[in-house]
Amino acid sequence: MKDSIEKVFDYIERRFFYASTTEEINDLIGRLATELAGSDDSLVAAAAWQAEQAGLAVPALQTLGALEELELADDADLQAYINTYTDQPIATKRNGVAPNNWHILYRLTCRASLENLPGAREFLRQGIDRLMRHVEIFRQDSVPLRAGSGRKPDAGEQWSERVGTAIVLARVGRLAGDIRFLNAAMRLNDILIMAARRRADSPQTKALLLLALCEQEHTARELL
Repeated sequence: MKDSIEKVFDYIERRFFYASTTEEINDLIGRLATELAGSDDSLVAAAAWQAEQAGLAVPALQTLGALEELELADDADLQAYINTYTDQPIATKRNGVAPNNWHILYRLTCRASLENLPGAREFLRQGIDRLMRHVEIFRQDSVPLRAGSGRKPDAGEQWSERVGTAIVLARVGRLAGDIRFLNAAMRLNDILIMAARRRADSPQTKALLLLALCEQEHTARELL
């Protein structure tokens, strides 16, 4: 009974307290899918599969199948990351995150198994929980990129890092069955959609946003 009541309130919050309604999200997914029709970008293929799982009709996209089963990183790469961030925050307002931080987290959540990665499950429970809290507190100022290679990250790179973080949060929400991560992803996506409307997006940027929204809707279908 308690779970049912919580789901009702979560639906009410989603319908009335987010800037983008479900219908607007679905319309945006449809527009992005149409604009990216025929693309062979792996992000678009991933988005197409997530859209299928969410029950969304995006026939213009070609899916590569269940990308959940792909192994996208070697164990040493991921283990080093887990060891580094198990006992410290992935992101802070002051120190930010390294460029493409979201991508290694995405690769981690795409693994078919975590058995060969000691501490991975605990990391996903605690490390990503701290990341979620960071996003909830700082919202549009969350996961600031550190300067690297002698230059300051541009606005496009920063936007992409935040979209990638929303992707990771939605995936973890689904994998953990924890709606808090979905709520954080939805709030971040709302902010990012507004920012995207003020920018001339490249196909890569559109593909990233499409994947974020399809991941969100897939998780929403699973949890709500």
